[in-house]
Amino acid sequence: MNTLNSPFLASCRCSLVLAILSLLITPVFGLQAGEENLEERFAELSEPREWTDSEGRSIMATMTALEGDNLTLVREVDQQEFTVPLERFSEADRTFAREHAEVFAQMAELRREQRGSQSEWPMWRWDSQAGTTVGEAQLRNPEITSHNRVWVSEADIPPGRRGGDDDGRSQTGLEDMERIFTGGYASPVTGEGKIFHYFYRPTGTVYDRPRARSLGLSQEELRAQAQPLEGNLVSAHERWLVAATDNLVAIDQETGETVWQTELTDRGLNYGFFGKGAGGPTPVYHDGMVMAFGTSAQVFGVDAQTGEVRWTYDVQPRHRRHMQYLEAALEGRSMAARFNRDMLTALVAVDGMVIVNDQRWHRVDTDGGTTYHYDEFNTYVALDVHTGEVRWEVPGVGAGGSNPKLVELDGKTYILAVGLFHLTLLEPDTGEKIWQSDHGHHSPTCVFNIGVSNEYVIMAARAEGSRDRSLNGYKLSLNGLEELWSWGSIDEYRSNILILGDVAYMHVNERLRAFEAATGETLREVPVGNIRPAGGNPFIAHYGGWIFTRSRSAEHGEGIFVLRAEPEEMAETQQFFEADLAQPYFVLIFPAFANNKIFFRTQESNRIEAYRLE
Repeated sequence: MNTLNSPFLASCRCSLVLAILSLLITPVFGLQAGEENLEERFAELSEPREWTDSEGRSIMATMTALEGDNLTLVREVDQQEFTVPLERFSEADRTFAREHAEVFAQMAELRREQRGSQSEWPMWRWDSQAGTTVGEAQLRNPEITSHNRVWVSEADIPPGRRGGDDDGRSQTGLEDMERIFTGGYASPVTGEGKIFHYFYRPTGTVYDRPRARSLGLSQEELRAQAQPLEGNLVSAHERWLVAATDNLVAIDQETGETVWQTELTDRGLNYGFFGKGAGGPTPVYHDGMVMAFGTSAQVFGVDAQTGEVRWTYDVQPRHRRHMQYLEAALEGRSMAARFNRDMLTALVAVDGMVIVNDQRWHRVDTDGGTTYHYDEFNTYVALDVHTGEVRWEVPGVGAGGSNPKLVELDGKTYILAVGLFHLTLLEPDTGEKIWQSDHGHHSPTCVFNIGVSNEYVIMAARAEGSRDRSLNGYKLSLNGLEELWSWGSIDEYRSNILILGDVAYMHVNERLRAFEAATGETLREVPVGNIRPAGGNPFIAHYGGWIFTRSRSAEHGEGIFVLRAEPEEMAETQQFFEADLAQPYFVLIFPAFANNKIFFRTQESNRIEAYRLE
């Protein structure tokens, strides 16, 4: 048998796709009778066969698609994919390809439908714990390199927090005016084959008065030097504009092209005056809608297909207070308030409702002319995702920096509200309290890092009236929390806690620790570097059987560690990849995963990037 030589492949488009066949023939549960027959026929046709060109040269390969007059094959010997004009093959091969092309086309469409329903990443830390959705195929050897990069977004995406004092906290000195201004700390989410991302940018014509004084310029002089605000990126003096425009952008998952971009409101507040409160909660996709929480203290319900704003809900009294701040600043009566950790949370959706940690009540401190807002006892509000109507409200169950968790107990989904001194299990249809614990989550860093699964809760436990807190593990049930173990007082508590089955993961003392969720016993540790929550972004996510976590060290630099989730395989499979990741401040900017791709915000190139994971 002759082997096809290079002239035969000269015009072929070649790319390594080691996982193509495994993805196409992965068993799918719950198929209908017609789908079962299609699966059986496809499996028969997916066996490697001998293909011969018009000159008698042959290879063993598997057909994967016939599009028009171009045939796509995967060569058996090295699993390389080739797209070749069909006319180059023998008459028998051309007949085989044409007779069975419809089977391959139907199977590809079925796989797209299944992946679309099973493997989206519709909310922050999906599925409340940054874990793989049910039915997702396992990855073989994921890499994040230029070879695997699928696209860079067409849309500009403002960066996260900048280091030093260039975020506005310092009222003296001149920063590097060329630096692009932050657009908040939201993470991308996915749905309907799109990436959804929320950000804001400074806008208007009124500048922050203290900043103008530090620059030695009047409002009129600043306006005279102003550059037209075009696109999504803002730099120079325009970063100190008082108002903000809130934006929601939809990006095609396959191409990176902008599907639509919607301005939610131009009456927002520029949180970036005070970098610790750059705001920007992560939106949520649910049932054809995308919900976003803007700097105006409003929730916007947006049609995922068109970008049309269908409804707006004013979070009162916060919205009214924000508009008062804005009007006073625009009229020159006072400066805009500096917010500290304001709205650093995310929206969650379930059963046709979006759950808003509305942060109505907060403690206000003033120090050196800066207003600090500390949210401690918040109300959860459930809004209809299609109308914005209030379905129920439960006061006093939430805290700033946290978002609700979704847990499944006895076959039903419930909402776990996270407070500083109590956890509260809520019935989703009515908001009824099932139980409330005598300990809440009060982290030394930020409230985002509680670990919750359908069986366990791991948190920095603190009771009301006590100053003591310790890292404890609990069994979760419809009857409440049962304490299982305690590590005692802990200060190095930086990342989120990811729980996969009976194993939990977190960053401790510059190492990624895997430990038993039921006992707290350490199973394995691997070094990941010194990654602080204040700008370090120590996220831990899981997808396709692998852990993805932030890395920073003198040896590797900054990027992502990828390693097998099985504790005994962590060290042997650990790989480092350089990555330009957006920087937050005491909140995590997670990547999103869908259809065997990773999507993340960048810090320096001001984009969202997509990489194929194989």
